[in-house]
Amino acid sequence: MNKTISKKKLLHLTKFHVRSTYYYLFIITGILLFNLLIAVLITSLDNTGESGSGSLDSVTLVHSFILGIVFFYSTFKFALLNGVSRRTYYLSSLLYLVIYSFFFTVITSITIVIAEAVTNTFTIYSLMYGYNFISMFIWLFLACLFFELLGWLISCVFYRTYKKARLIISVSLLLVIPIFVFINYLSNGAFGISVLNFISAIFGFNSTIPNPFIAMVTLLVLSLILAGSIFLLVRKAGIRE
Repeated sequence: MNKTISKKKLLHLTKFHVRSTYYYLFIITGILLFNLLIAVLITSLDNTGESGSGSLDSVTLVHSFILGIVFFYSTFKFALLNGVSRRTYYLSSLLYLVIYSFFFTVITSITIVIAEAVTNTFTIYSLMYGYNFISMFIWLFLACLFFELLGWLISCVFYRTYKKARLIISVSLLLVIPIFVFINYLSNGAFGISVLNFISAIFGFNSTIPNPFIAMVTLLVLSLILAGSIFLLVRKAGIRE
């Protein structure tokens, strides 16, 4: 990968990223407002006051994953054809995803605050850790970034591989759950319990009161691992049709 980083090209490419996908902000806002409207209707029609609709943060996380998948194909080819180094492209894309994670988090957090005031809607975060706006905001930002990077990594893997390799990867992913079930059966459930305990520990559920800050550290570490893996894929990637 060319080690030269042009700050001017970095800034221009980041702006290009934002301009080419700004409509995603309107889409996520529209979807969140629609979900909020549904939640208000359900809450107003329910006489018990117990029914609600949610969760709003799951909508954003799904949208973050989709954004990570779709942005790479068009922007990578555009960057290389315009003389942008792969390193500059990588850093620009990383900055772009950080910016959009922040925007997504702000929009979603505002919607959640409104929903908490007028409806019985819930969020993934509140179900796991209770409600605290500051910790929810940080957790949601890191979760958005993680899912964007995960989508980008998957996009890079499929971009770097050919048709047969893509088929092998797809089939392998489909076999993960059956293999997990089989191994868990052979271990009389011990394997599944160990995996569950590990996941619980790294996401802060191994104590009486769930700790969201452990989950934040985990999401940050996982995001760094994904970012490093993406760098290794992008640095050797060429232009493909």
